[in-house]
Amino acid sequence: MRNHTYVSPTNERMDVSFFNYFSTVALGLMCYSFFNPGFVFDMSMFLAYGFAKTVITGYDVYGRYIYKPYKKYIKKPLMDILDIDDGLYEIEIVKDGRVIHRFKKMSDFIKHNPIKFIREDDDGSESGSGSESGSSSEEEDQDQCREQEQDQKQKEEQPQAEQLPELETPVDADLTNVNTDIHEKCNSDSDTDVDEEIDTDDTIKTDDTDESVEDNIILEPSEYDFVLRNIYFEDDLLNTTFGYCLKYETFRKSDTKPTNYTRDEIRDMLSSRRFIGIQLNTEGKNYIINLTNPVNYYLVDNTVLDYSFLKLYIFNNYNENLGNTYKLSCIDNFVEMYTIEQGKKFLVMKNVFKIVDDETYKIDTDTETETETETETETKTEKNSQSQSETVPPSSDDTTTLANECTNDIEIVECNYNGK
Repeated sequence: MRNHTYVSPTNERMDVSFFNYFSTVALGLMCYSFFNPGFVFDMSMFLAYGFAKTVITGYDVYGRYIYKPYKKYIKKPLMDILDIDDGLYEIEIVKDGRVIHRFKKMSDFIKHNPIKFIREDDDGSESGSGSESGSSSEEEDQDQCREQEQDQKQKEEQPQAEQLPELETPVDADLTNVNTDIHEKCNSDSDTDVDEEIDTDDTIKTDDTDESVEDNIILEPSEYDFVLRNIYFEDDLLNTTFGYCLKYETFRKSDTKPTNYTRDEIRDMLSSRRFIGIQLNTEGKNYIINLTNPVNYYLVDNTVLDYSFLKLYIFNNYNENLGNTYKLSCIDNFVEMYTIEQGKKFLVMKNVFKIVDDETYKIDTDTETETETETETETKTEKNSQSQSETVPPSSDDTTTLANECTNDIEIVECNYNGK
């Protein structure tokens, strides 16, 4: 008898690849679409709609419950803890087209200011009539005080004989039953009134002088070209940060007072004019300049597009250095055209742009040295050419020797010019 091995059905396995499954399903769908042609279109539309709906709802949930709370409550503390620079600075001090100092807040600038404050009168450009008027008023006050002191001393030094009639008057007043204290009270009241007036005048003067003193104290002008104060706001709907910039060419002590500007106050400071197109042309290259994004510079009394500012903008946005010659072509929202060259800038006013002189325009020393070296080389070449052309002609002896040397190398051929 034969022994048959029995194999249990659990060990049986069908090895079917994924391609076979997919091809079978695709073949079934093709056969079904033959009988129902709209099935494929309906299925594709259903899948596309479901995918789009899933993506949109997922993005909404992510932005509302994850990204927005993170940016509003977590991002800033986390960046402060990790000491990560977010690039948002309130105070920036610019010199020769470079930011030399920057501070996160005004309080940091007041605490760690590396540039000293000086009086505006000490500056050579503005030490004029203001200082002279101040010194003359102080001298007048001192003269008045001296005159009052001299009058008091003269009264005290008068002899008693001259003062006797003044002592006899109260006796006559007693005979008429009139109290002499009235005169003393009047005098005392008048003195108190005068003292109060003097005190009030002093307080008014001190208040005025405090404000005037702060306005008269400025940063050292030679240490910077201008100071930028950036005021940032956050848009909750767009989840973006935008800002406005106050540009100070003369930064005063009074400007350091902490002021929290609201969006309405900033809107009142905005000019009705703005450039809708700015093109800078220099050395055959064109650059586009935008003064509204991410920071808006069109605030009243700001100066824009000066040389130092353009150097800073071109270096930060295009990573290139601006030369000494350039040309600006601008058009504003009132369709007015402007064309200026180096040495000029724009003053932003409420309803107009004004072209003024640019004090920050300075010719770079590097370019000057390059031009000087080029001119020196040109002059040297000219001198060499002149020296070669101005050589001394040879003498007769030298010509004979040169002729003898040349005859040794050159063959002389006799020619018959008569045609024979």
